[in-house]
Amino acid sequence: MINTKKKAQMMALYLPFLTLFMCGVIIGMYWMQGNHVQNSFISPVSLLNFQDEKEIFEMQEKELVISTVKSNLASSPDAIKNSFCASFSSGDFSDWIFRNLSYKEKDDVYDSFKSSSSRGIFCNEVYKFSLSGDKINVERGELKKKFNLDAPEEGNDKIKFPMKLEVSFSKTYSIPKTG
Repeated sequence: MINTKKKAQMMALYLPFLTLFMCGVIIGMYWMQGNHVQNSFISPVSLLNFQDEKEIFEMQEKELVISTVKSNLASSPDAIKNSFCASFSSGDFSDWIFRNLSYKEKDDVYDSFKSSSSRGIFCNEVYKFSLSGDKINVERGELKKKFNLDAPEEGNDKIKFPMKLEVSFSKTYSIPKTG
């Protein structure tokens, strides 16, 4: 009669060999397929570009807010907002914010904001200016951008797995109202 404790010890010897064999099979299949696999993964390039462009936009936006506040020190928040929106609607930097924008439940409204008057209306709806002590608080409401993350075009990949992405972002600035 076989001792049951000995069976368990023998099984412990087989498991590492079985694991190594299965790992070898997987590595072998991967190596044999090489470049013949006809699918590819998404590229994060468009997301990284979005982050870079957003940071550049926010730096320019903050510069515009600071210069507007400094040029209108004695004015009310409404007057500062009107001055900011006039500069915002005529500025070239604001072009980025309208690309791939999802605004009021409509997607890709870039063509709707080509005129400076429509950009001024957008600015008045999205930006809020308030006075808090000796500081002007500027808040950009939540905006959404929608775009696709796609696989790179290189190669002869037939199967691609694109991913739709929606990014929401907002920002608040607190600028001291001092000379």
